[in-house]
Amino acid sequence: LVGIALTLMTPCSPFDAIAFFPVTVVPDVLVVAALGVWIGLRFRGWWQFVLSWFGVVLASAIHTSWPIVFGPQVSAWNHLAGFLPGPLYDEELHLPAALLWFRLGSLLLAAFAVFGAARTAGDLSLLTSRGRAIALLFFALLEMLGPTLGFRMSDHALAAILGGKTESEHIVLMHPRGLTPKEVARVMGDLEFRFGQISEFVGGAPPGKVTVWWYRSAEQKQQLVGAAHTQFAKPWRREIHVNDSGFPHPVVKHELAHALLAPLGARPFGVTARILGLSPHVGVIEGMAVAADNPIDDLSLQEWAAAMKKQSMLPDVRTLLEPQGFYSAPASRAYTTAGAFLRWLQESRGAEKLRDLYRDGDFARVYGVELSVLVSE
Repeated sequence: LVGIALTLMTPCSPFDAIAFFPVTVVPDVLVVAALGVWIGLRFRGWWQFVLSWFGVVLASAIHTSWPIVFGPQVSAWNHLAGFLPGPLYDEELHLPAALLWFRLGSLLLAAFAVFGAARTAGDLSLLTSRGRAIALLFFALLEMLGPTLGFRMSDHALAAILGGKTESEHIVLMHPRGLTPKEVARVMGDLEFRFGQISEFVGGAPPGKVTVWWYRSAEQKQQLVGAAHTQFAKPWRREIHVNDSGFPHPVVKHELAHALLAPLGARPFGVTARILGLSPHVGVIEGMAVAADNPIDDLSLQEWAAAMKKQSMLPDVRTLLEPQGFYSAPASRAYTTAGAFLRWLQESRGAEKLRDLYRDGDFARVYGVELSVLVSE
């Protein structure tokens, strides 16, 4: 009845995404149920049961996060929790072939657990032994073929697929092998020029090169690493992933700033963060990238900020640059305002203090006064 009412009352159909249910939910249920039965038969003590499930969840989390943290991809594939396609605001969701292959692996994992539970319960038949071995064999085979099938990606596999590599003094460009020498030279010239601009803004670039993964199209990037129109950086790996969007590239300078500034940020992720580097300060992270990018279209950053102030649309900078306050304002206003403020700090207080600020975003420590005093100025 609810579905009928929604269909009649709104232009949105509750059934448009119904195909996701059997592919994303059902395999998870089967895997969790099969593992639960097997663990329940194997361990009778409650503490053994809890520790076993903790081990399963931990192993699943490591298996999912490894290619994201230590590899190039941003999509997440988990046999217990489903599929995260990357930046959700970036995608028109559909069922890719890679997801079907991954869910086949989930079914094989569930079958392995079922045969394991049967054996634990006392079924020592040849069918049980062979079934478990076959399920495990084909599951391992699918995992090995992950980069080819589209649900795993490694640096080695991605470099082989793109096929091109060119290095300069500051940049390692991984690009499609079809780019002509003239196109490669133009891209490298643009990247080196942007690198120089950012270095000048922050008072000198930290040592080391930045790797730029350059994709022929948004479709290629989505298929390989999980993001289509969203360009992204992995600062802790000092790398960025961008589409070929013409010359000069409209956003590469912003992403390059994230990667270039990584050695100035807090470990382990190379961004402004507190609490052992695990609580990111988004206002400073994105504000620094915008300030270094210094995009100029109709107006400069400072002019946009002045225009917003005149129209009573300027976000409260004190709130915006608190560790968790960046999302209190609409994205376009937040990015522009944070960038304008940090660029003013660089111009009025120098690049050295701004570099120091990038570690933890503690304005009082770096400038000797509270953020509110700087905002008033």
